[in-house]
Amino acid sequence: MTKHISEMTVDKILKVVESRLGLFPLRERITVLEESYVKAIWYEEISEGTSGKITPPEGGMFVLDQWEEGVDAVTSKLGSDDLPNFESAATSEEDIITATLDVNGNWTISDTPSSYPIALVFVYEIKRSDYDPTKSLEQIQEGAIISTPPSGHLLVTNIYVNANNGKLVVEYDDAPVT
Repeated sequence: MTKHISEMTVDKILKVVESRLGLFPLRERITVLEESYVKAIWYEEISEGTSGKITPPEGGMFVLDQWEEGVDAVTSKLGSDDLPNFESAATSEEDIITATLDVNGNWTISDTPSSYPIALVFVYEIKRSDYDPTKSLEQIQEGAIISTPPSGHLLVTNIYVNANNGKLVVEYDDAPVT
């Protein structure tokens, strides 16, 4: 007798697949996967001021020290798509604006940017089952440390995850953007 899938429960379907393929129980594998954590890069748009408080995406928690030298967050100008373009925010004197962030979401920036809004870019961690891909800059990291972005105004030419070490690689054009 053939049963339609709509008549079978998810548990029954998993048991059939497990028994036919001789797999480690799929339900346990799925649970392990859902309970694992991922790191993602996200941002908060800052429209005024040099300090404030933000919250990570729902279910997430801030992860500090993800850039070398203990940097917890970076500033970025926003591109025409209203997303961070990873060109450092700067003052009217062209001084790069740095940022601090703590586990409670309290942030400060080093000076007033030449124009608002800017992005405060940070890393957060969240259970895979709660992860919302619309709250990531398409740069999910699983346990990797992120390199220090170079200072100045440089054009990003490529972003990818190195398959050998799992770290995010951001490639820049050698010529500064003017």
